[in-house]
Amino acid sequence: MAVGQLPKSLGNCPSTDHLVTARATSDHIPIATTIELDLITPEIRKFLIKHGSEEESAFLTSVIGSFSKLAQDPSTPEEVDAVAQAIADTFGSAWDANTTEACIVTELKPWWDWGCKDNFDRYQMSQDPTDWATFAAL
Repeated sequence: MAVGQLPKSLGNCPSTDHLVTARATSDHIPIATTIELDLITPEIRKFLIKHGSEEESAFLTSVIGSFSKLAQDPSTPEEVDAVAQAIADTFGSAWDANTTEACIVTELKPWWDWGCKDNFDRYQMSQDPTDWATFAAL
């Protein structure tokens, strides 16, 4: 391999000339990797309680009901710790019982659901017009 040439495996980089000159006085050539980010669609999930929903009312009722059972005036550090833990447990259990899971993606529309996603993924893998028709009918 001639000086200043990159191996063929690195020849597919968008531009390799600047890598050789970027080494300056170093005896190492920087390695560059290009990742097509537009091909990656991350699936972001979150748990939520919609404002004004029955789940919100149930969450608040559960939290308020549990607070009435707590010690009113903790006087020792152990009692304070116990009350703090009870508050955390109350919020945690009420949250777990009343939240729904939502998927946040760029394709999210009011009508988009897991059935749409599954059918669209099936079409992308097969490129079959029948699979497209199934997806488009949703």
